[in-house]
Amino acid sequence: MNFQTFLDTYDFPGSVILLEGKRVVLAVDQEKLIQLGQVLVKYTRYMRFRSGNAAGADELFCQKIV
Repeated sequence: MNFQTFLDTYDFPGSVILLEGKRVVLAVDQEKLIQLGQVLVKYTRYMRFRSGNAAGADELFCQKIV
């Protein structure tokens, strides 16, 4: 599935995406998770992301989102 297909499939009113990740994230992957969160905020309109606010992947995904 490419990014546009993901958006077309899941970005609709009422869409909820449950985040599930690791508490220990390799240093080389940390910036990628931050960037993923930023890209999704920029290109989605309706998706709502639900997180357990756990340290690690959840925390990184939510960083620097404005």
